[in-house]
Amino acid sequence: MSNAFTDTIFGSNTIIIDNGTHSIKAGISGDDKPRVIIPPLVAKHPKIAHYTAIGHDAIAATQKKKKDFNNNDLLTPMGFQNHLSESNNKYTLQLSSPIEKNVIHHFEDMEKIWDYILENKLKLSTELNGVIITENPTIIDDNNSLDINNNNNQQLQLVEKQREKMTEVFFESFNIPFFYVGIPQVFSLYSIGKTNGFVIDFGNSYTTGISILDGIAINLNSSSLNNSLDNKFDLLNTNFSLGIAGKELTDYLMKLLLDNKVRINTAAEKECVEIMKKRFSYVSIDFTKEMKKIQSEQLENKEFQLPDGKIVSIGKERFVSTEVLFQPKLLSFAASQSEKSHVPKGVSGSFGFLEKKFGNLGVHELTHQSIVNFEENIQEILFSNIVISGGTSLIEGLQERLLRDVKREIALKKKTNVSQTKVKVIAPKKREYSAWLGASILSSFSGFYGVEENNSGFSNSFAMSRKTYLEEGARAIHKHYNK
Repeated sequence: MSNAFTDTIFGSNTIIIDNGTHSIKAGISGDDKPRVIIPPLVAKHPKIAHYTAIGHDAIAATQKKKKDFNNNDLLTPMGFQNHLSESNNKYTLQLSSPIEKNVIHHFEDMEKIWDYILENKLKLSTELNGVIITENPTIIDDNNSLDINNNNNQQLQLVEKQREKMTEVFFESFNIPFFYVGIPQVFSLYSIGKTNGFVIDFGNSYTTGISILDGIAINLNSSSLNNSLDNKFDLLNTNFSLGIAGKELTDYLMKLLLDNKVRINTAAEKECVEIMKKRFSYVSIDFTKEMKKIQSEQLENKEFQLPDGKIVSIGKERFVSTEVLFQPKLLSFAASQSEKSHVPKGVSGSFGFLEKKFGNLGVHELTHQSIVNFEENIQEILFSNIVISGGTSLIEGLQERLLRDVKREIALKKKTNVSQTKVKVIAPKKREYSAWLGASILSSFSGFYGVEENNSGFSNSFAMSRKTYLEEGARAIHKHYNK
């Protein structure tokens, strides 16, 4: 291969962008972690259109004291949006996020964020560097409900429209040589050198579990594989999405503290709850036994100093707040009791879970329910390769509790002993970057490009070339999705 086209491809880097509601991770293939991690925020002047700030700069631009926001743990999009609403429009710039619940609602602002990352942070020529970007399969309808198993026409059109728009933006605005849209859970599996497994992404908006065989996510518009499996087992319930994730855990922890008469009024204090969650929260192996420690005074309390100097002691809240991943009914109960709680007026509005309806199935039950739809031999493969990823998966004790409860579910349904069940839950060390790392690994394979020197194009490749885009348009991206 010696022509200009192939020299451009193999003489350049691949840019990896992992879109998220809480943060966007970006970097160069071959690195061991992202070079850029920023909140997906844009600060705009209401009258001066060209004046904008992105990410951390957006937060600093909307605050009087930039030094107050040096701690990355304080950077959460929804938290600062709440802060601005409390400021009575004190600041000139308006802060917003173009991506919410994994859906891009404002592509113009999203393009500004991508441009900022590529030009200002990575400082790479987009004409010489292709892009791999993640697309979370969780799509919300107008009723705030989600079903990644049910590919009805409305959902499918929404998914495809967003994918096509991303394709158009990167080829038209950034003039890239190639583009690939991938599923974060599949990339997470690649990050540990596997192509078969059940990956649970514990994100900020949703906890999503997806069955993956031979590198393909089952029942996510992957017709070639699905058609070959339709006669073997039911594909309609091989994935799940739970509307309880990082934000709900933070909100619930805040409510528990408020119920314990801990004053949390200012934006800075609310952001401190996010920090407390990251530092002190854990998942109990046995919730009942952990609750008994409270009565016997064996439970360890942790102390945290609020911005005003007040010391907050956090005890049972550390594990009760995370138990909702396994017992969603606790959130439903909290919502029903909200009027009796000590939640001040104006604060309860920040609790999204108070308006949501949750089922009774926890993450362990949903995982078991998804996997048992396959034949016995495939069940064994998936149960032995349960992988957790995402920032929320870093919570202490989550891996052990998920392992215990999935094993119990299998034993209960098969009426056998827990010791006879074979389950493995894998928690990669850098699992908050798993999707990004997996995409980087994928780009290192020569088959990712599939370049043919004769036509200077891509043949049977993962990536979509600019040549294909010019000839077939943005809709051609679907042929390169989930393959």
